[in-house]
Amino acid sequence: MMVRNVFWGLFGFVVMTAQNGFAQNHRFPLEPAGKYVTAYYDLGGTTDWNCGKETYAGHTGSDFGVGSWPGMGAPIFAGAAGTVTATHDGEFDQCTSGTCAAANYVKLQHADGKVTLYTHMKKGTVAVAVGQKVTCGQQLGGVGSSGPSTGPHLHFGINAGAGYDDPFTGPCGGPLMWWVSQGTYKGLPSTKCDGPAEPPPPPKYPVFTLGTAILPIDGQSTDLITDSGSAGIFDLGVTQSTVMVFDVKNSGTAAGANVTLAFWVEFPYVAVAEWTIWDDWEHPGTFELNDTNDKQTIAHENPGETFKLNVGGMSPGETKRIRLVVVGTAESIGKADHPDVRMWVAHVDNYYEKADFWSGYNNVENYQTYNGGDLRVWSEVDVFCTPTLCPAPPEPDMSEPLPDTTSNQTDLHNTLDVAGTDLGVAPNPDVAASDDLLNTGNNDDLGDGTGVDTDRDLTQMDPSQDTQSFIIPTGKGGDGSQNAAADLPFEPSSFGARGEFRNPPTESAADSGCRLGPYHPQGGWGLSNLLVMMMIAISRRVR
Repeated sequence: MMVRNVFWGLFGFVVMTAQNGFAQNHRFPLEPAGKYVTAYYDLGGTTDWNCGKETYAGHTGSDFGVGSWPGMGAPIFAGAAGTVTATHDGEFDQCTSGTCAAANYVKLQHADGKVTLYTHMKKGTVAVAVGQKVTCGQQLGGVGSSGPSTGPHLHFGINAGAGYDDPFTGPCGGPLMWWVSQGTYKGLPSTKCDGPAEPPPPPKYPVFTLGTAILPIDGQSTDLITDSGSAGIFDLGVTQSTVMVFDVKNSGTAAGANVTLAFWVEFPYVAVAEWTIWDDWEHPGTFELNDTNDKQTIAHENPGETFKLNVGGMSPGETKRIRLVVVGTAESIGKADHPDVRMWVAHVDNYYEKADFWSGYNNVENYQTYNGGDLRVWSEVDVFCTPTLCPAPPEPDMSEPLPDTTSNQTDLHNTLDVAGTDLGVAPNPDVAASDDLLNTGNNDDLGDGTGVDTDRDLTQMDPSQDTQSFIIPTGKGGDGSQNAAADLPFEPSSFGARGEFRNPPTESAADSGCRLGPYHPQGGWGLSNLLVMMMIAISRRVR
């Protein structure tokens, strides 16, 4: 019998190899822990492949025990890739007599022509169907004791083309082996599949994708301003508010822990008035307030120019949404290039780290692919002003009484003395201290016989005018002398309050002199006019 089996096994192998071009070996069809050989293939005379007696008469397969009844249901795997050609299930699975009827089983046809049988399965565990293609190591069912069996075990049979054959080789067996590696006598074959090593299952990790949007303002176009480079940019008025949403979705296969999002707001043009955290974990696509919304360390209102939010863990498929109420605070058109609000992923435990919007990042194993791994996004606006949104400041109330200037003459005197020094004009030794410019007892303060009394004329106001002005007297003096301003190197009316040259104002017929522009009681250019007057006076005295 042994010689016959060896002959037909070798003959079948030669035929199949010639037809298919290769022979396909098998892995051990169980997990090895707690498993053992109960009976080898009988090569005749109850002899196994190693010339031992670990078999029984007429046994046409290899039996492997699972530790008796506690091992019931242990998974059975395909020894090699193939196609399911037959299955049977539903039979009693706790036979102990060895004489029970049909067993539960699965048969596979392999690419090299061999057929394998996995039998005595537990009732209800057959996991494949006829015609289904399976891979090496795919589960077919569970260990049982159905059919002619005395206890839970797997009977593995292999038909190489001329009936069932022994998959082991040895001194009393055939020259061919059908395992990838058969192991030692009474040991177990390898669980490695034949052919190139199967790639390990892909690692599981979170993968984040980002998005942002600006919600329109009711009744207002999102693009009101189409010039000044603002076309296509969301337009927000000063004091107006809108809602910006920033979404982060975990599109990966594992959860992300301690996901921290950071924000930067471009002051002084926009500000965040309020933030909230939402998620769609329970109902994908429908957002509800997230439990981390009330666990942050910053205030919900006015969080500042930069702030961070820890949105906690994110399960695969979950989206966290940050809702920001953004207010326009200063006009930006013509002053700034589309002020924006920026968000970036600052931290994910064990997977990602980024310090700020423009910095580099630590992308573990390059798992993050959005934006090349740089997890950041932003929304930009233009902030505009209108007379309604930005009213002009009120005009000063000119009906208020004018200030009393006489009480400040001593200070003005000191100021003018300093001004004279700064101008490089030496004091006139012929002028007595009692005869100085602001001496109210001298009615000829210019000292040139013109009779001009600056104590009166420097503070002369025209109460009939809406805008009060200092008037430099340009009329004739008591002796008919010429205009005192004629000796200046420039027209006094062409020098403005802040040191800039201006066009001379139009002289009215009501004034006998020229005006140096309007005077405002709250400040304006009054001291500058006094300096001009001082220069006129000194130029007359030093002659």
